[in-house]
Amino acid sequence: MRGAVDGIRSAEDRITDTRPGVPLLTFRIALTLCVFVLVLAIGTIGVAISADAEMTMALRSVLPPGHYLVLFQNNAELRPSGGFIGSFAVVDIGRTGIERYQIDTNINKRDKAFTDKYHIALPGPMAQGLPGITWAMRDANWDLDFRDAARRVAWFYEQEGGEAVDGVIAINGSVVQDVLRLTGPITLAQLDVPLTADNFFDVLAKEIELDYYLDPVQQAANEPKSVLTKLLPALLARVREPRIAVQLPRLLRQELDENQVQLFQYDPALERRIIARGWAGEIPTTDGDYLYLNNAQIVGYKSSLSVAQESQLQIRSQADGLLTHQLTVERTHTGDGVWPDFRNNNYLRIVVPRGSQFMSATLNGTSTTTVDTTLEADKTVFGIWLTTDPGYTSSLQLSYRTPASVSGSDYELYYQKQSGVLQEQLTVLKDEQQLHSGTVVADLLLRPQ
Repeated sequence: MRGAVDGIRSAEDRITDTRPGVPLLTFRIALTLCVFVLVLAIGTIGVAISADAEMTMALRSVLPPGHYLVLFQNNAELRPSGGFIGSFAVVDIGRTGIERYQIDTNINKRDKAFTDKYHIALPGPMAQGLPGITWAMRDANWDLDFRDAARRVAWFYEQEGGEAVDGVIAINGSVVQDVLRLTGPITLAQLDVPLTADNFFDVLAKEIELDYYLDPVQQAANEPKSVLTKLLPALLARVREPRIAVQLPRLLRQELDENQVQLFQYDPALERRIIARGWAGEIPTTDGDYLYLNNAQIVGYKSSLSVAQESQLQIRSQADGLLTHQLTVERTHTGDGVWPDFRNNNYLRIVVPRGSQFMSATLNGTSTTTVDTTLEADKTVFGIWLTTDPGYTSSLQLSYRTPASVSGSDYELYYQKQSGVLQEQLTVLKDEQQLHSGTVVADLLLRPQ
């Protein structure tokens, strides 16, 4: 495997963002580390095999030798497939592990060259939030089903000068914090304090944005990623220790099971294996009831991880045999309003069984009809803006009726958790029987007792 620093492009491609007041330097540098979760989980297979042979073989079965596009998704800015695409890499996996990789931390440079020549309209809600912006790779993961999002992102990648790939891997930014929880603190001479999972982003913010981004002398030097020349080798040395390396497949299993890492293969046989494992991020075909709350933060601020979401679904049987649903969603912004933790401009898509009918909605206590109804991924989707300021709670009550096919004595509800969401609170009641109440970190299948 190449050395860490060799895999990173030169600092002449300094990261900037064209959206108002939102330099993305800190999180993008953090996200460049996420690829090493994948690199090391596969590259240390020999060490890990005795600790988790089943997981090692599972990884090999769904990630055979090939050329892959790896997306680093910033889940501090939620997007439908997990987070804003801040950076990406192309990775060649061989029979013994990673053979070559190259990280591109300046997606905006690639996008701008494309949008200067071509204009592709953004999807409706994104166009409302980002007027005047043309669709490009960084915003391409809008589809609810990761398989569709992966195909679309790969298409933009090719249109913007990239080559065809065999598959797509998406890794959310919070994964790097979990790696640091394995390694423990990492001490670097140029930093004032050791790096930990808890202070990682704050320390980088000081090192990059205070000591570099706001310093015109250092900007002129154009070396914003110099901290990586010390950090990446130190992190790699730590995770190569046998006691850490043996835990990487288990960590990757957790991230896959909780939808923080998602996989897509163009080969149908490989994709079926991924789906069977529950790692595809697909919108499933369901015979019963279904609910998926998908949030997209639009207009670049990084506040998604400061918003706590609590939902309640009350399902009631009607005399005609149909089911009515009253969904309550409350989103509380616990941030302090200090950059980049500003207003959470959020478009919520409520994904329910196809054929469901909208009944009514109340937004922050006021009746509203500004609900978009669409058909996506063979599901009915109700969409609405649910924006929350720091220190406040926004609330939505939405009622809908599901089709007759959902009713019956064998009722079940599949609840899908969004990639990028670390956890959320959910209560589900059916005819006053509680089906679930508590924290959700992965998908649920709920049935009455």
